Amino acid sequence: MKLTQQDILFRTHENMKEMVSAGQGKEYSVHYVKNTFWEFPNLNIYEACVPDHMHHIDLGLFKYQLEFTQEILKKVGGLELQKIFDKRLRQIPRFPGLKLLSKVG
Repeated sequence: MKLTQQDILFRTHENMKEMVSAGQGKEYSVHYVKNTFWEFPNLNIYEACVPDHMHHIDLGLFKYQLEFTQEILKKVGGLELQKIFDKRLRQIPRFPGLKLLSKVG
């Protein structure tokens, strides 16, 4: 699978608000809730919450976050929600050139 820059839609508060308003939220896994951040004209919450990827993986937070999310989904919607989550995780393209360092120093 080859993706180009045109294939990728980065989420912003503007385009997510438009998708929800147009009834396309389910398509993008966005569900309407009162979103206070949409009321601030120059605040893109998607840019404000960028994780520190190196430490996120290095400290084991990514694995914890996945397991925690799966437990919440199981409690809220049973195995069906967990299956949807797992399916979406499997759809994330692999990055064959990624080097994972187990020990540095």
